[in-house]
Amino acid sequence: MADVHLTVIDCGKKYQLVDFMIDSNGIIEPSVLPALHLPAGIDFTKGIIFNGKGPIWLYAHLAHLAHIAAWVATFDPRKGAVVVQSHVPEMQLGEIIPADEVIPFLPKPEPVNKKKEPAEKTGVKVIAFLGPPNSGKSVLLQRLREQLKEKIGNERFQREFFILRGCPDGEGDWFSEITEKNGKLLRYKKNFDDEFVDSVCGNLNELRKSKKIILVDCGGKIDKKNQGILNYCTDAVLVSHDQKMLPEWRGAVSASEVQILAEVESVLSDEYTLLANEPLSVRIGKLERHGTTRHVYDAVLQKILS
Repeated sequence: MADVHLTVIDCGKKYQLVDFMIDSNGIIEPSVLPALHLPAGIDFTKGIIFNGKGPIWLYAHLAHLAHIAAWVATFDPRKGAVVVQSHVPEMQLGEIIPADEVIPFLPKPEPVNKKKEPAEKTGVKVIAFLGPPNSGKSVLLQRLREQLKEKIGNERFQREFFILRGCPDGEGDWFSEITEKNGKLLRYKKNFDDEFVDSVCGNLNELRKSKKIILVDCGGKIDKKNQGILNYCTDAVLVSHDQKMLPEWRGAVSASEVQILAEVESVLSDEYTLLANEPLSVRIGKLERHGTTRHVYDAVLQKILS
């Protein structure tokens, strides 16, 4: 059973940060809740901001444990610390403490390689996953996410990595973890309009301040909405079931001055074939939801982490 480690960080007169980290592989079960308590040393006359990567029900329980505090907020790296409960007039429900104010207090993971990197190699990667519909972009992204966690370690994965849905199709990380039938019932699509695009671009600006790798799951059309999101990205992975459509997508990427990390040919047969190294081109089969694969996408992962 995974443990949840909570740490209290004093952030000054107004509030303290309660940071949590789920050990092992970052997976937690509801059975841990009865034994979960807030750490000693919390000043309940101040506000409390919870930070960490965990399920909604864990956040709900932590907010319940802290209900006697002056106010409670949860940190969303896309927006800041959002107040979800308050007993004092100076902090209102829905008020947001800017991310810039909170980020300096967030714990930083120990780097795997402590050798100092040149300045030009320490930037944030924002990688768009692009291509025509029904090519397996979301499936590939989910599988890369799982293997990325194994590659960089659980702590760095929780602190430095983020998937942003750049298409309002109602699919989150949860979609691949439930039955296909329930997924269709719970999936809720939103309008792909200018307001949504502005929200995604604003989120990317905020995520850059606290994350190292951001993967963006984009829509399957070449239009001004996808182009607007692509303008905020640094790199792209093209995924297509029809290689004749790739030149058009290459043009969209070039228009936003984004580097192509890899091109993935999605096929129905069960295979993994390295087609070329520079630029990287691979053929991957069976990119199907709720399916299984024995393939390890080391070549694509290496491009993401390089």
